Amino acid sequence: MDCVFFNYKSINPEITGRNLKNMIKAKGFDVKDIQKILKLSCPQPIYRWFNGVVMPSLNHMYVLSTILNVHMEKLLIGGYADICDVDGFEFESIASRVENMAEYLCRTYM
Repeated sequence: MDCVFFNYKSINPEITGRNLKNMIKAKGFDVKDIQKILKLSCPQPIYRWFNGVVMPSLNHMYVLSTILNVHMEKLLIGGYADICDVDGFEFESIASRVENMAEYLCRTYM
């Protein structure tokens, strides 16, 4: 039985999006300003960042950190995630992981 547990810090897109929105607003920029600076054809990607739907590209993060005068790490907000990989299956929640591990053990050893 191969079960590898990972306990790592990953980026939380929703909280990162709110952080970006707050930092941009605090520096006096609005969405149109950011759109022009990043040479985006429309503002939708910025709203998608703010809502945590997608993350900015690495290049956009670099430009944002430059115009906001902060390190890129200050733009990103992390959260912990743990994953158990059992024969190729990923279970993200602890309850789900325990339940699925129990089922796996019953099938394998009973």
